Amino acid sequence: MDLDISPIDRIEEDSDYPQGTISIEKDVNKLSTCVKMCQKDKKCVRVVAIPRKGWCILKNKMYTEMVKRPRFISVAVRVTPAPKKEEKKDKRVVMKLDISPADRIERSSNYPNGTISNNIN
Repeated sequence: MDLDISPIDRIEEDSDYPQGTISIEKDVNKLSTCVKMCQKDKKCVRVVAIPRKGWCILKNKMYTEMVKRPRFISVAVRVTPAPKKEEKKDKRVVMKLDISPADRIERSSNYPNGTISNNIN
């Protein structure tokens, strides 16, 4: 298989991305042909080529992390965002301090024996 694409930095040598296989095309003689096949398939985001066999493996976005495989070549055809990691949400309630004047606010104060009231008779 002729490695005829550019820029050359798109090529990841000795790399395979397991899972997410759409199809395996055989007897492909140019990497550019492999990339063009991927571009025609809306689900395809990456190709993995095995040049010595002439195989072109089209991958969808469900591929897994890269695995080192000698003589495999991978090319990202479309950039896909990484899956979002689930963020832990802060369950605390935050109160907005929206009163004025600020000098009426007692910071770090607690009244453990009851409430304070300003009942004026």
